[in-house]
Parts: sequence; C-alpha cells; structure tokens
Amino acid sequence: MANEEHVAKLREGTKTWNQWREKNPSVMPDLTKADLTKADLLKADLTGARLTGADFTGARLTGADFTGARLTGAKLRHTECQDANFTGADLNEADLFDAYLQRANLTEAELCETDFTKANLTDARLVKASLTDASLAEANLNRADLAGAFIEGASLADADLADANLTKAYLAGANLTGADLACANLTKANLIFADLIGADLGGANLVEARLANANLTMANLAEANLTGAEFGKAKGLREALLAETCRAEPGGPSQFETVERRGLDRHWDWERVRVFGRLPLFGVSYAALILVPVMMYLLAFYNARVADLNELGVKTTAALQNYPATTPKENAQRDALLAVADFLQGAERQAIPSQSFLLLVSTVLLAIASTVYTIACPSRVKEFSRDQWCDQLKQPLIHYWPMCWRSAPLRVVCLVCYTLGGLGALWVLAVKVFRAGRYILEHSEFGLW
Repeated sequence: MANEEHVAKLREGTKTWNQWREKNPSVMPDLTKADLTKADLLKADLTGARLTGADFTGARLTGADFTGARLTGAKLRHTECQDANFTGADLNEADLFDAYLQRANLTEAELCETDFTKANLTDARLVKASLTDASLAEANLNRADLAGAFIEGASLADADLADANLTKAYLAGANLTGADLACANLTKANLIFADLIGADLGGANLVEARLANANLTMANLAEANLTGAEFGKAKGLREALLAETCRAEPGGPSQFETVERRGLDRHWDWERVRVFGRLPLFGVSYAALILVPVMMYLLAFYNARVADLNELGVKTTAALQNYPATTPKENAQRDALLAVADFLQGAERQAIPSQSFLLLVSTVLLAIASTVYTIACPSRVKEFSRDQWCDQLKQPLIHYWPMCWRSAPLRVVCLVCYTLGGLGALWVLAVKVFRAGRYILEHSEFGLW
C-alpha cells in the first residue's frame, strides 16, 4: 500500500512536492495503489516513484517526470500527459485509454500489454520501447518516433501512424488492420506475419523491411518504396491496391516470386493468356467470322438457283412429252431439248459441309477470346514477358505480376473461349486433313504410295 505521508505531501501541490523531492533525493516515494484521480500534478517530479496500481484517472500530468517510475497496472485513463517524461518507466499492463500523450517521452519504457486504445500519442517518442501485446487500436501516433521499438503481437488496428518513424521496429505478428501508415518510415522494420489488411502504406518507406508471411489484402501500396523489402510467402498481394505503382530499385523486393497466389493466378494469369493472345487469332477469327456466313449465303443462293433449274427441267420435259414431232428436224430438236431438260433435272444441290456449325461456334469463341484479351490484358503484359521485363529490362517483378492478376473473371472468359474454340477448330482441321488424306489414298494411281 501507499505511504500515507507521501500521498499527503503530494496532495499539498506540485510546488511543495517538488521542493520536498529536492531536499530528500534519496527517498523513493511509495504511492502504490494511491487514489490520485483528477489530481493536478503539472510538472510533478515522480522520478523513480513506486506507483504500481495507482489511479490517475482524469488527472492532469502535463510535463510530469516519471523517469524510471514503476507504474505497473496503473490507471491513467483520460489523463493529460502532454510533454510528460516516462523514460525507462515500467507501464506494463497500465491503462492509458484515451490518454493525451502528445510529445510525451516513452523512450525505452516497458509497455507490455498496456492499453493505449484511442490514446493521442502525436509526436510522442517511443524509441526502443517494449510494446509487446499492447493495445494501440485507434490510437493517434501521427509523427511518433518508434525507432527500434519492440511491438510484437500488438494491436494497432485503425491506428494513425502517418509519418511515424518505425525504423528497425519489430512488428512481428502485429495487427495493423486498417492502420494509416501513409508516408511512415518502416526502413528495416520486421513485419513478418503482421496483419496489414486494408492498411494504407501509400508513400511509406519499406526499404529492406521484412514482410514474410504478412497479409497485405486490400493494403494500399501506392508509391511505397519497397526497395530490398522481403516478401517471402506474403499473402493478399493479389488484392493489394496499386502495388504496380510502388517504387523499387532494379531487382525490387526480394523473394517476391514466393508470394502466396491463388490457383487461378498461379496457373492462368495474363502472362499465360499472352501465349494465345500473341497468335494472330484476332484477325483470323474475325475474317473467318465474316467469311463463314458469306459462304453459307452463297451456298444457299446456289442451291436456290439449282432448285429453279430442276423445276424448269421438269416443266420442260412435261411440255416436250406432249409435243408431237412430225418431221425429222422437229424430232431432233425435241430430243435435244429433252437432253437439256434431263441435264437441268440432274443438277444437284450442294449440302452444307460437315463440321460447319462447329467451325462457326469455334470461330465465335476465338473471336470473343481475342477481343477480351485485346481490351482487358494490361499493355505491359502484352508487350513484355516476365523474363523480358526482369532479365532484359532489369525491372522489378512487383511492377509486372500484379498486372498479371487483374480482372480474374475476364481471364476465365479468355481461358474458356480459347480452350473450347481452339479445340473445336483443331477438331475441324483434323477431320478435314483426315478426309483429304483418305481421298488421296483411295484415288491414287499407285495406291498407298
């Protein structure tokens, strides 16, 4: 329990308390579990004090000095701690919900499992602070300095870390869902297994940062600097926003080829579709799509004229049979006309070639696939293969692969149409070649040879 004399002395006011501390530098104040709610302790000297379990709820602690103090489990909810000094203080499991800590100094402070939910830590200094499993959800850490801080497993969901300094910070397994890290400095930060779903990393500096196994689903990577960043088995990059606009020196992030990809992205991305798209199927399919109906129209026109000629032959034959020939000349003319009528009746209509419907359907499918590829496939992928982009142009893979994963539904349309259309066209071609070969063998003068 607290030393009642110390508590009483502190209640006399900050001026009296600080004078007493100056006269008694060897005395370490014992304020364990003291009730100091709403106390006015402006610039109070509490260095080295024992404040375990103390209740400072709603207190005014602006400019107070807690250097080396023991505040384990202390309650500092809604406190005003602007410019306070907590250097080396033990705040493990302390409650700083909605506390005002602007410009506070928490260098090397022990903050394990501390609750900073909705706290304002703007411009605060937390260099090398230990924040393991701390809760900083919705906290304002704008421009805060967390260089070298140990933040493993901490919750920073929806926290504002814009322009914060997290150089060499250890954030393994931290929850940064929805956090604002715009323009933050994460140089050499360790973010392995971190949850960055929906985080804003726009313009952030992630040079040589470790993002192995991190989840970047829907994270904004616009203009982020990822030079030398490690992406081994990172997740959600397919859904990450504007990854192709990030900054990266030639070579780009390391281990990017090992990032987690869904089956469709792994086996049928735009780079694979490019193999078919580079074939001259667009012009050929549309030319065939025009020629097939034209040929069908001409064939129908031809068959209609043949039917007219057949009918004319029948009528001519019937008329000549009822026409008596009286002279040899008339008889010869009659025979000649009958021969012409027989010829007209014998004219045969041409059947629609077999496989025509399959050819038409295949042509339509190939035309659809070619059109979708032309419109939807990113120009960078159409122009360069992965090897050309990385090996010849020396450009980072992160500027290429995210484009290959765009528009999954349209890639499926291309896959289905190219596959079915190609198989149909190959089947028609195979049948035609087989029949041509058989005809040659059957009518060859030398048989098989």
